[in-house]
Amino acid sequence: MVNLFHSTKSRWKRMRNIMNPTFSSAKLKELTPLMMLCVDRLVDTLGKRAEANDEVNVVNYYKRFTMDTIWNCAFGIDINLQLEENVNNPYFSRCEAVFQDSVDLTPLTYVGAYFHELK
Repeated sequence: MVNLFHSTKSRWKRMRNIMNPTFSSAKLKELTPLMMLCVDRLVDTLGKRAEANDEVNVVNYYKRFTMDTIWNCAFGIDINLQLEENVNNPYFSRCEAVFQDSVDLTPLTYVGAYFHELK
């Protein structure tokens, strides 16, 4: 299966033309309320931690905020990953595993995956 990142020339142009209307300014503006909901959750969560004078590792909170926003905007699923009760959420665990696999690529595998002309 070839995706937009791995396609070339005419196939890339065709796929881009199909996807382009998805990212119009009007469609992106429709996502603003969903993004603001996620931002409000992040502010509330970090505010609670600040009130408790706890040390905060913002990386974990930003990861959850990002995934919460993506699930809301791209998939239409409101799973609220930012709740403390959702620390072991299966959606988040699976997404982290996917990204971890891409981080663990060896340089040779990376070259082959992203520069398929060199395979």
